[in-house]
Amino acid sequence: ACSGQILTMAVKVNIKWGREKFVLDIDPAEPPELLRAQLFGLTQVVPERQKLMFKGKAITDEWPKTVKFKPGITFLLMGTAEAGIAKSAEKIVFEEDLDDSEKIAASALPPGLPNLGNTCYLNSSVQCMRKVPELTSALKEFARANHGASANPGTELVKAMAVVFSMMEQASNTHMIHASMDNMVNKLRAVNPQFGESGPHGFSQQDAAEAWQTLMTTMRAAVPAPGLASPPPPNQSIVDQLFGVRLKITLKNDENPDEPVSVNTENELALSCAITKDVGFMASGIRVGLSGSIEKHSPTLNREALYTKTSQIDRLPGYVVIQFVRFFFKERAQEQCKILKDVKFPEELDLIEFVTPELQKKIKPMRDAFEEHRNAEIEAEVTADAPKPEDAAAAAAPPEFEPYSFPDDPGSNNSGRYELAAVLTHKGRSTNSGHYVGWGKLEGDDNWAIFDDDSVTAVKSKDIMQLSGELGADWHSAYLLVYSSKRLPKGDYAALKGGAPMEVEGAADAAPAPAPMDE
Repeated sequence: ACSGQILTMAVKVNIKWGREKFVLDIDPAEPPELLRAQLFGLTQVVPERQKLMFKGKAITDEWPKTVKFKPGITFLLMGTAEAGIAKSAEKIVFEEDLDDSEKIAASALPPGLPNLGNTCYLNSSVQCMRKVPELTSALKEFARANHGASANPGTELVKAMAVVFSMMEQASNTHMIHASMDNMVNKLRAVNPQFGESGPHGFSQQDAAEAWQTLMTTMRAAVPAPGLASPPPPNQSIVDQLFGVRLKITLKNDENPDEPVSVNTENELALSCAITKDVGFMASGIRVGLSGSIEKHSPTLNREALYTKTSQIDRLPGYVVIQFVRFFFKERAQEQCKILKDVKFPEELDLIEFVTPELQKKIKPMRDAFEEHRNAEIEAEVTADAPKPEDAAAAAAPPEFEPYSFPDDPGSNNSGRYELAAVLTHKGRSTNSGHYVGWGKLEGDDNWAIFDDDSVTAVKSKDIMQLSGELGADWHSAYLLVYSSKRLPKGDYAALKGGAPMEVEGAADAAPAPAPMDE
C-alpha cells in the first residue's frame, strides 16, 4: 500500500515462537512481508528462514482467505536465529541477471531506502543515524523489550525504526526494506502530522533537520540509556548519552556592569554553525553560534536590557552533530530561503577551544595519549626494519581501542577529538524544494558512500570535501554533519597512567601539527 492512503484498523494478534509469545499490531492491508520484518527485529530469524503458520497452513506472500483478522488470533512462527545454510558450489552469474535484492547482496555497499513520496528528507536522516552503532543496538533492544502493541505513537515509531535498521543489516531483500520503511513513514506521520502534508502533486517536501529533530525527540522520550527503565528520567536517555552536549551559559548585563553575572547550564543535542559573511570555516561558525546578545528582563534595572551571552561546552558527547544554519525565513517570499555560501569543514575535528577550562583539564590525559601514539608512529617509521611474519599477523588481527568515554559518563567523549562519520546534504534553494541525500563513511581511510534514496554509490573523501557549498545551489551542500569520537589504539600510554607524553627527537620536523581550522 502507498504511504498516505487511509489506513485500515490494526488488529492485535499473538505470535507464538517456541516458548516465547509476542503481541503485535497487524494491518490486514499490509502484506505478510512487513510482519516478517517485525519478527526479524524481535527474534533475529531472517525472513527467508521464517515459516509462518495459521491453523496448520503456511503463510506465503499474501494473506490467505482463511485468515479472518480479529483480536487475539494466534500465528505460529518456526525458524531459528542461527546462521543460514552454506551455499553450494558457486557458478558464474552476470550482473544483468540479478534482481535488486541480489545486486545489493553481491555488492559491498550498504542498502538504500525507497522514496515513498518526497521522503528523501527521512531517508537521508536514517542513513546518517545508522552510522551510530550504539544507537541502532539500543533501538533493537528497546523493540525486543517492548514488543507488545502500544497506544503511544512515539513508542511505535521507535519500534518501526528498529525494524528498518534490522532489515538494512540483512540487505538481502529490498521488498522487506521497502515494507519496513513504509511502516516507519506512517508511524512518523502519526507522531507529527506535518510530515503527511500534501499538495497537488503528492506529498510535500519537508525539512530534513525537522525530521532529524522529531526522531531525536521521540527516541529521547522513549529509549533509556543501558540499565535504566523506559521511559527514561530527564537527560538519561540513550540519545542524551550519545549526543548530549552540556553548555555552561554565562549572561552579563551590558547596561549595568554591577549586576552579578548569571551562570547556568543547558543541554543540547547539536551544535550550530552560524553562517555569516565572515564565516568561511565551520570552526568560525561554531564560535559565532556559541556567543551573541540577547534581550531579557533585568532584575536590577527592572526593565528589558541587553545581555552578552557566552557559551562553553561542559560535556562532550561521543557523537557530536553540527547543524549548518543554511536557511532563513524571507518575509517577502514567505518561504525558507537558503544561504548559498561555501563553508569548509574538516574530516578531523578538535573541539578543545570550545570547552570549559575544567573540561580541558579533564580531557588532557587522553589528548596526551594521542600525542604519545603519534610520536610512536613517527619513531617506528624512522627506525623501521624489514617486515616480519608476526607483523603481518598483527596487522590482520581486529584492532582494539581505548575507551572513548569517561568511566563515570558512558557515551561521552574524553579527548575532544572527532572524525567525520556522516553528512546530510541539501541540493536546491529552499527547504520545501530540492533534494536531501545522506553520505556515510565506510571501512577504510578513503571510502565513503552516497545514499541517494535507493541508489547507493561509492565515493571518496575528496567528494565529501566538495560538499561545503563551493559548487553552488545545483550541487549538494552540507546541512547536518555527524562526527564520531576518534579512537585511540590500545597501548601502554604513560599519559593514561599519570605520566607525561613521550617525546621523540625530530618529531616536530617529521610531522608538523595540523593547520588551524580557521583562516
